[in-house]
Amino acid sequence: MRQTNWCLSLVVLVSFGTVGVADLAPSTAKSVRELLSVGFEPGRESLPKAKVVYDASVKAGDKSPEMAYAYGLVLLKQFKPKDAVTQFRLAADHPEAPYWPAWQALIFSHFTAKETNVGFDRLFDFAKRLQTAQPELALEEQKPLAQWMGQLVGALDKLAESPKARETVKKQDARVRDLLDAALQPSYDEGRREADDAALLVESELDDAKQQQQAKNEQDRVEKQGKIESDSEAAKKKAEAVKKSEEDWKRWLDDQLKQNDRLLARLEKDYGLLERRAQENLETQNQIDRQINTTRQQIQPAAQQKKTTRNNTRNNAQLTPDQRVDQLLNQKIQLQFDVDRLSQEAFVVSQNAGRVVQQRDVAMKKYQQMTGQLVKEEAATQKWQARLKKDGEKLKAPASDKGGAVNRTLTKAKSLRTYIDFDIADERQRLLDQIDPPKPKLDQVEKANDN
Repeated sequence: MRQTNWCLSLVVLVSFGTVGVADLAPSTAKSVRELLSVGFEPGRESLPKAKVVYDASVKAGDKSPEMAYAYGLVLLKQFKPKDAVTQFRLAADHPEAPYWPAWQALIFSHFTAKETNVGFDRLFDFAKRLQTAQPELALEEQKPLAQWMGQLVGALDKLAESPKARETVKKQDARVRDLLDAALQPSYDEGRREADDAALLVESELDDAKQQQQAKNEQDRVEKQGKIESDSEAAKKKAEAVKKSEEDWKRWLDDQLKQNDRLLARLEKDYGLLERRAQENLETQNQIDRQINTTRQQIQPAAQQKKTTRNNTRNNAQLTPDQRVDQLLNQKIQLQFDVDRLSQEAFVVSQNAGRVVQQRDVAMKKYQQMTGQLVKEEAATQKWQARLKKDGEKLKAPASDKGGAVNRTLTKAKSLRTYIDFDIADERQRLLDQIDPPKPKLDQVEKANDN
């Protein structure tokens, strides 16, 4: 069985360092080591300290791609992706030789920021540079890079939802394949299969989440149904008449009923408010569905699309249709969470009303025992009996597979990092190992001496 996608990412990234430790100037190695140390420290002061180290190195004439790349990792760690992209671009465009880790970080950053057109352009440039890198870059070093490209394109294929997006990925896949020679095609195909494996894993995870969520929802449904049946039975047993007692018992009963009536009125108001909010929420979700369908049908003219691509490079404030769809989907998920919360709150209100009905029943039974007089059942009690019956009817339907665990898995399935990842901590360690290579183990040294 092939390695999982995150393992592949780690192997590929570790193998990217084309500049050996001997090629790094001592001052560069020292600055990179210090930058990666202070920049990854916890606290607000880590980024200003890292900037001081970087600015001093640049002022001293250090133009190495490792320095720019290391500072980009620090910025990414400090949640400044736009500034990090600037550093990755500076390292990737180094005039002496392509710095492959920076290229990958730059391409990955564009796609995670939903800058699809820019990302594909950079990926195409990456493929061209890789194809022309021989003989400086050996074939065995090119293969992991081609595999990474295949895995990235495969991941984007899995994330494409609209026909237009799928067609775009298909065209870009053919475009990249045309650049790669026959020796790199198998590695590229292996990367595509890695993305397929990741998709199968997340689909299996989603199926398990749905089954578990449905079982949990069914258990909750049965428990709620039992509680409603119990409360309904208690309300049904409420006597329509009780005996009248002496004046003090009458005042006591009146006080009890007035208190219960106030509580029922308050619960009635709360329940009605929750019902209105839930209905408004569902109407908003329907509006969002219509907006999603409209947005997906939008096809920009070629000139406008080119202009949008140029504007996206300068200013990310304007959303593309795909970005708008993602934004609307996130809004709909949040609204569904609110609907679930409102339903739960309404159920709690209903249960509280059931308890108030039971309290009324207890009060009237006690009055009946003491006085033997009849008390008519109030209209409010009848209303809550009907409502408990209505809630019980709702719970007769089979449980669905909707829930938090399923929504989280669906969100995971729509994330690029599910299929291919860029791990900041791994890249930091790779740079540190480049500066200070790990010492070989004792048994490895003895084996080398024997040879």
